[in-house]
Amino acid sequence: MIYNDQMITSSPGRIHEVLGHSYTVYFVAIIAGFIADSFFPFRIFSSFFMSLGFVFMVFASFLIYWAQHTSGRTASLRKNISEITAKDFRQGPYVFFRSPTHIGLFFLSFGVGLMANSAVIASAALIAFLVTHFKYVREEEAILLARYGNAYRDYKKIVRF
Repeated sequence: MIYNDQMITSSPGRIHEVLGHSYTVYFVAIIAGFIADSFFPFRIFSSFFMSLGFVFMVFASFLIYWAQHTSGRTASLRKNISEITAKDFRQGPYVFFRSPTHIGLFFLSFGVGLMANSAVIASAALIAFLVTHFKYVREEEAILLARYGNAYRDYKKIVRF
């Protein structure tokens, strides 16, 4: 999906709408996973993986908080769009990942699946990740590219995932 500047300026909440939809996918996947697990309980994980699920959930919570805190702080800079550079995007976990909240949500939901000892919930988390990555993250990046141009393009070259 291609976005032009007119669409972005006339709809400033568009990026938040896309993010909201992508976060909802994880929520629906977890709920659907729990419902499906009650009908098809596939227990294939050992207690090690259940403990690993807890570690994933702690790591994910930290990553999500860090990403949200960083993006809020970066947004408060209030720079002119023409003054923004690739360095402005490379703050906090955005140094390592372009979508750290999405990665955190995946680890959180996958960790829930591991802790619940449910292959169905873990699979639902993986499906949610693929849906959000190939639909919503791409849509979000198209909006950011249209809004910030070369600065965001340069950031994408530096931070690959």
